[in-house]
Amino acid sequence: MPELSEDDRLAVIKAELSDCIGGEQSSLISEKRRKALAYYNGKPFGNEVDGRSKLVLTDVADVIEWMMPPLMRVFLGSRNAVRYSAVGPEDAEMAEQATAWAHMTFTRHNNGYLVFYQWIKDALLEMNGFIRYGWEQKSKRYTRNFAGIREEQLAAILDQKELQVTVLGKDERIEQMPIGIDSVTGVPATQPVRVFDVELAYTKTRSCFRIYNIPPEEFLVSKRSTLDLDEARFVAWQTKKTIGDLVALGFDKDDLVDLPSDDPIEYSPERIERYETEDDGGVTNRRPSAPDDTTREVWLTECFVRMDADGDGIQELRRVIVAGGRNAFKILLDKEVSDIPFATITPTPMSHAFYGKSIAEQVMDLQLSRSTVLRNMMDNLFLVNNVRYAAMEGECEIDDLISNRPGGVVRVRSQGAVTPLATAPLGPMAFNMLEYLHTIRENRTGITRYNQGTDATSLNQTATGVKAIMGASQVRIDLVARVMAETGVKRLFKAMLQSAVDNASEVRGELVLIHGEWIKVDPSKWNPDMDVEIEVGLGIGDAQLRMGQVRQIMEVQQGAQGAGMGGRVVTEDNFYNAAKALVDEMGYKAQDLFFTNPKQLPPPEPAPDADMAKAQAEIEKGKAELALDQARFQLEQQKVAAQIQMNELKTRSEIALATARAESEQKIGRMRAVSGQMTKAQVAEHDMALEDQRAEHEREMSAKEESDDAEE
Repeated sequence: MPELSEDDRLAVIKAELSDCIGGEQSSLISEKRRKALAYYNGKPFGNEVDGRSKLVLTDVADVIEWMMPPLMRVFLGSRNAVRYSAVGPEDAEMAEQATAWAHMTFTRHNNGYLVFYQWIKDALLEMNGFIRYGWEQKSKRYTRNFAGIREEQLAAILDQKELQVTVLGKDERIEQMPIGIDSVTGVPATQPVRVFDVELAYTKTRSCFRIYNIPPEEFLVSKRSTLDLDEARFVAWQTKKTIGDLVALGFDKDDLVDLPSDDPIEYSPERIERYETEDDGGVTNRRPSAPDDTTREVWLTECFVRMDADGDGIQELRRVIVAGGRNAFKILLDKEVSDIPFATITPTPMSHAFYGKSIAEQVMDLQLSRSTVLRNMMDNLFLVNNVRYAAMEGECEIDDLISNRPGGVVRVRSQGAVTPLATAPLGPMAFNMLEYLHTIRENRTGITRYNQGTDATSLNQTATGVKAIMGASQVRIDLVARVMAETGVKRLFKAMLQSAVDNASEVRGELVLIHGEWIKVDPSKWNPDMDVEIEVGLGIGDAQLRMGQVRQIMEVQQGAQGAGMGGRVVTEDNFYNAAKALVDEMGYKAQDLFFTNPKQLPPPEPAPDADMAKAQAEIEKGKAELALDQARFQLEQQKVAAQIQMNELKTRSEIALATARAESEQKIGRMRAVSGQMTKAQVAEHDMALEDQRAEHEREMSAKEESDDAEE
């Protein structure tokens, strides 16, 4: 088979675009979405009568806005509703890293909360919600001024090749720079230096996984497709881009000059309905032309089509980007790819069909019926309070009758010329009908007054009954969340994992927080076939009930530990997982602030061997006995030294006492030899003093001996 020429490929694209569904050409689908937008905004139905009530209820908006909080809590609550699961024991750690990286990328590099909000709301309101995802390089240009920088500093800035620095302006001047103190004069010394005032422009380029919301009218898909986009024959996204955006994406500006700006897509009823407020009620927002052609917008269609372009008889998936309107297509890019980077969700899938049923579609007829009943009730109330009159022509002043003011006078020419026309007030039937229609809405959507907290009579109901009613209504919301999770959400996170592995060199080295510890990831070690698990059912229901259940589990765990089964039936990981689940239900994301993962703790020391313990005990016993012997030996040495010291002191004392006695006797002898000059009283006094000295000396010696005995 021959290869397809560019004209042949362009003909294939045009044929697919004319035979797909979802865009402006699908009048039935587009009209349903336009009508849903009008009902959501509470616009008139078109059947209003002048002089009668034009009240419009907002059932569609009420139901959707009440469904949004629980659905958002499912996917973006305290826990990670989406996680990767290992397909083998070697993938356990890598699955944890991949989960942390995916959620970080979803929130840090993309406004994940707003992306999910618009995605889910589009599905609830307009049958299907759409996103476009993929790995891309995003560049951003910055300008900065530097004043008074030296030449080497400027060179270092310009040398940063990864920033693509461009000099927009540069002024040079000479300044005196201090270099120290002159050793001769003692004054500060300076030298002239060249400095620059520079204005620089630099571009930062970052590669990351990006996610974009797509307005439903811009998404196209081949007929007979299902929710599995990989099986679709043709998928496309029609959107507006400026010439500058396309040039930044790498397209040649010369190929974009002749492309038209306007296209019938811009004037579709659905698009007009969506942007009516922005366009101030006009048909469309016609942008005036500007001298800068890079700001001009053109329509760009990114197509993913299956065709046999190379003539080998096998269809391959090709990404073809065409620019211009329906009648001015020009191919800007055509290459073979491996997957279709779109994901879609719907609240109520229809079997074997791509588009499901929106929540708005299930409520719009009730909004019309309830508004009509309430209008009639309002009209009746108005007529009861402002009755009509029957007036005899020519017998009263009609102007007085028309001027209906309190206390006003109506001039008549005969009695009975003006009589009121009776208007019967509405009975309870109208109120019952309004309540019946509201009950139908609750049954269809699952959004009851118990969910909304607006039923005053619920205070008179039992707690068990109210919980049963709320649980039954939440089953419907749970089903919607599960369908969304198993279709678009799982597809998105599966694509994130594959993109990280394909671009491992760009991701390698990024830091993620796992169990309170920052870890560098390496996607080249991840398994792209890891399963994507969705924890949806855990995000809906009574949090207090689930916390009570977790506490009961922890009580059972503690009972097992008290029964001596701790470590066998209940492990540290079991306790930690229960505690973490309790913190999850309380709404805290940082579980590691309250509990420490046992895996982060150092391993316990191994139990010693019995023989080794016995030998160690013998060694310790020998050491203790040796220490005791050493202490005894030291004590004996101290006693011997003290005894020697005592003997020396005693000997010195005896010598000193003997010397004192001899000196005293010599002195007495000399005194007695004196020619009788010393009286008996003096001699007795002298002897008494000598005895006192001897007694004092003996007491000191006795005290010294007692002190030495105590030390021993």
